[in-house]
Amino acid sequence: MSNHLSEDQLSRCVVGQASSEDEEHARNCPRCSAELIAFTQAMATFQGVMKEWSVRERVPEFEEAPGPMWRSRWAAVGVAIVVLASIPIYKQQERQSVPNSQTDSDELLMQEVAAHLSRPLPMSMERVMVLLPAVGQSNTPESEEVR
Repeated sequence: MSNHLSEDQLSRCVVGQASSEDEEHARNCPRCSAELIAFTQAMATFQGVMKEWSVRERVPEFEEAPGPMWRSRWAAVGVAIVVLASIPIYKQQERQSVPNSQTDSDELLMQEVAAHLSRPLPMSMERVMVLLPAVGQSNTPESEEVR
């Protein structure tokens, strides 16, 4: 293994985040010192080229910000969208409220039909049932013997 600084350690020396041992080695070792100087010069050259390029680069001119007229138009568009979006919601609620009254009358009708169908005998036979003695209450001799 080499006693010289790695590229990562050299980068830390340039940035100023190197340990005290790495900084001392970079100052005392001729090879690491030469690499550090070459790296620093390369970074300085790159920095200079980028500054020159940015000065020559034409900056696009921005148009003036839209005035209050544009804001009011966008506000009107926003209000229109909210109104148009609320119409289907209102219509849906209106449709749901109407069938509820219809559903209530349907439920009442179904209860009447269920009550009619749950009768043991038809209405016409109920008159006859009044005339017949109830089951288990007859006074016949056969029923007394069974008891």
